[in-house]
Amino acid sequence: MTLSRTHAYPFGTVRAHFLLGITAEWQGDADRAAAYYEETLSRRSDLGASHWVARSLAALAAVTRLRGDSARAKTLAEEALDLAREAGHAWTVALALGVLANVAADRHDHARAVPLYEESLGLSLELGNYWGVAGTVAGLAGVVAAQGQHDRAARLLGAARELGDTIGVARLAQHEEYDRVLADARAHLDDRAFAAAWEAGRAMTLEEVIEYALSGGENAPPTAPAREEQPVVATLTFREREVVTLLARGLSDRAVARELSVSERTVTTHVGRIFKKLGFHSRTEVAAWAVEERLLQQDPR
Repeated sequence: MTLSRTHAYPFGTVRAHFLLGITAEWQGDADRAAAYYEETLSRRSDLGASHWVARSLAALAAVTRLRGDSARAKTLAEEALDLAREAGHAWTVALALGVLANVAADRHDHARAVPLYEESLGLSLELGNYWGVAGTVAGLAGVVAAQGQHDRAARLLGAARELGDTIGVARLAQHEEYDRVLADARAHLDDRAFAAAWEAGRAMTLEEVIEYALSGGENAPPTAPAREEQPVVATLTFREREVVTLLARGLSDRAVARELSVSERTVTTHVGRIFKKLGFHSRTEVAAWAVEERLLQQDPR
């Protein structure tokens, strides 16, 4: 920062404030982090590219939420999301979506939180941002814990911790919340059940973590014979049913992504899970099944 000021390099100065904010945030000092981010945004014109403004807004939104002002955090994150989408900066889109998901989860609006987490997770995976993947998986653990699914929460927390250890991240994002959800899972499970769930989560591969995090509660995709034992439609999550109805109307992955305001990679992930659950191998089979099951008349949207 001193060199930037000495050489009259305003972008260097404001970016230094941003980096100091990140440092303070990782040290658990939300108040100091917020002050640095506020200083960064007070010199918005010196940031230049809009994606830097978006990153700063998203970062401020995250710590503002931690400081208890969820209404302002939501406003900041929404502004960051709009700017990031316009600039095509997927990394910041994922961050802003994560903040909005956390705000929704804080308000127990799980129907809103889950699809936001899902899109953030898909983008983070696509970008190779495994820190973001770990944080989002931990966020989903908080949602399922609030819904009483403590075994599932313990598995997701174990998976998030293993991923964090693998990439060398000693502290997961919002680690106080991680610790709170972890303590809650421990309190609701006996020692053996918790240890089994935790180790099962840690043993998952990355692909298995993503599958499990997005599975809506199923420990494993149902096999084809199970289709005769229970209504298959009951195994689909709300978002998967949305995707099925759009596929049945002939939409491509890209068109489905636009319709649902998610990434194309997220849609592709959903389609793969739908194929596995239904035991199908083509969109034509899915479309025919959707018509047979009258899903188009029961569009979940």
